[in-house]
Amino acid sequence: MVIGVKLGKLMHVPQLHIKVNHEKCISCKQCNKKCPMSLDVVGMVSKGQLSNTECILCGECIDICPKKVLRYSMKK
Repeated sequence: MVIGVKLGKLMHVPQLHIKVNHEKCISCKQCNKKCPMSLDVVGMVSKGQLSNTECILCGECIDICPKKVLRYSMKK
């Protein structure tokens, strides 16, 4: 996965990522509980970006969020 991300950036290929609107977050931590990779999603949301090489972009955090803080987006 890491190699694919680096190659995509090098080749300027649009990439799927999870976009964050941290102002809406109520820190309910449902995303942390639902993450199959046991990532600190709330911590990344508070920083304003969800970027971790272990994230598999499964979307579990997006689905469980009651305030719709997270969403899929394409990054150029």
